Amino acid sequence: MPGIDGYKTCRELKKNPKTSHIPVIMVSAGSKVNDELVGLEAGAIDYITKPISTAILLARVKSQLLLSSTMQALEQAHNKISQEREGLEQIVFKMRSNSEFDHTNVRYSSKSAEVNSGDLVLSAFTPSGKQYAVVANFTGHSLPAAIGSPLVNYIFYARVKADVSLADIIIKINSVLKNLLPTHIFMGVLAVELSANRQEVKLWNYGMEDILIYNSDHSWSELSSKNLALGILSDIDDAAHYELIFQEMQAIYLLTDGITEAFDCENSTDMYGVARLKEALIEGKE
Repeated sequence: MPGIDGYKTCRELKKNPKTSHIPVIMVSAGSKVNDELVGLEAGAIDYITKPISTAILLARVKSQLLLSSTMQALEQAHNKISQEREGLEQIVFKMRSNSEFDHTNVRYSSKSAEVNSGDLVLSAFTPSGKQYAVVANFTGHSLPAAIGSPLVNYIFYARVKADVSLADIIIKINSVLKNLLPTHIFMGVLAVELSANRQEVKLWNYGMEDILIYNSDHSWSELSSKNLALGILSDIDDAAHYELIFQEMQAIYLLTDGITEAFDCENSTDMYGVARLKEALIEGKE
């Protein structure tokens, strides 16, 4: 081949998107180990030295065609699974996005690089005037983590409308998760029940970051988890919660570990941490 050898030809074929998928078998008089190595590094899938046995050459070609056909079938199957997964993710996203969320006296921020994540935020008022707010976090990422969200969403809002206590709602959610989901999928929960007169508060922490309370005297209170995450035990202790009298200028912060364990962009060895989060929350209030 004047002006170009087989090695360069193979490299050019592999660079071109239109020909990169074509299997290349090199046939050459170069029988040194380095010759074969250069050919394989150029992108050839096989290297045959002269003199050539026609039977062996045909057998190797058939083998590579079979392998190529198998790889194409696997790629098609992978693409189909990816498309079906994307469709399922959109369905789950729509199912977990609920217009019943009540923003009254609630501000929240939720940011994820994925369409679906394990985080869930719920808020509603009961017919008797109580306000319930829940922050939940499923184990894992993407679709496996979000698969239980529609269940929790439905149970929460349906029972809030029926004026069920938040403690009983939590018990029901735990039962459903334990019975229906695989053992490796469970859900951490932070929950707040605020009385109709907005003075009495009950708070639950099931395997999550500490609940942060900013007090009227500018001090902080931290309420740690008293329970395992939901979906692990058949029976949970709904009595293991905190109660307090809500005072003027107090604020309750419910958070997942996503923010405290985030890395500082300027110093990748430092997590954001609770201390910096408190400073940012105080700045936001001011």
